[in-house]
Amino acid sequence: MIFRHFLFKYHYIGIFWGLAILLLSGLPGSDFPDLSFWRGVTFDKFAHMLFYAVFVVLLAIGEVKHRRFSANRSRSLKVGFVLGGIYGVLIELMQAWVFTGRSYDISDIMANTIGCLIGVIFFKVNFNECLKTQRW
Repeated sequence: MIFRHFLFKYHYIGIFWGLAILLLSGLPGSDFPDLSFWRGVTFDKFAHMLFYAVFVVLLAIGEVKHRRFSANRSRSLKVGFVLGGIYGVLIELMQAWVFTGRSYDISDIMANTIGCLIGVIFFKVNFNECLKTQRW
C-alpha cells in the first residue's frame, strides 16, 4: 500500500503521459496526418521524439521528488531514460501484435530513443541543479 501511494504521488503526471502515449499508439495510423518537415523527418517521427522527450522528463522529475532526501537522487535521470526506452520498445511490440491497423517499425523505436535522449538533455540543461540539492 505504501509503495502504491508513493508511486502515484510523485509519478502521476508521468503515468498519465504514458497512458496518453499508449492510447495514441493504439489508434490506427490512418488517423494521423502525413506531413513532412524535413527530408526523412515526418510528423510521426517528430511526434515520437516529442512525446518520449516529455515522458523522460516527467519520469525523471517524479523520481527526483520521490527520492528527495535520498543519495540515489542522481539516478533519477537514468531511471527515466531506461523506463522511457523500454516503454517505447514495448509499445512498438504491442503495435505489431495487439493493436489493429498498426505495425512494428524500427524507425519508430529509433525516434523514441532519440526523444528519450532529447529529454535527458533537456532535463540536464534545466533541472541538473535539482539532482544535487533538495530543492523540489
